[in-house]
Amino acid sequence: MFIRCAFFQGQVKPGLEDTFNRYIRDNLVPLWTRFPGAQEVRVLRQVESDTQDPHFGMVLAVRYPSREAIEIALASEVRMQSKEVSKDMIAMFDGTVFHTVTPSLRTSSSHFSGSGGLTTFAAGITTVAPASNIPKMSYTDRSKLSDDSA
Repeated sequence: MFIRCAFFQGQVKPGLEDTFNRYIRDNLVPLWTRFPGAQEVRVLRQVESDTQDPHFGMVLAVRYPSREAIEIALASEVRMQSKEVSKDMIAMFDGTVFHTVTPSLRTSSSHFSGSGGLTTFAAGITTVAPASNIPKMSYTDRSKLSDDSA
């Protein structure tokens, strides 16, 4: 398993915290949870740290079964939609955004089975039940099936 994270290093603009949270919940989480192959989506908001810098206004962590699944998700139409919708959210943020991919040592997802949908916890963690199975071929292989040869 692999986790792809988006680190929002910086701060939500003063006075926009509630709007920022609502925008993410209402507009972006529904898109992020539709990424092909996404098994879990977490939206983390920093409330304290043992150091002042760096501050992460948000971390988006999406768990995938493989690197290939990440490739498929990044090339998906819903990901393109989320990039467009993210522009309004990013306008409420002062800082930079960067992404990482890391292997996950977690071997069990049993506590997600049967949850049937989105659950938000008070600590700002949003999770979703595992998505349906990803396609059994890479994005590159799927593109070869297209009738468009131009």
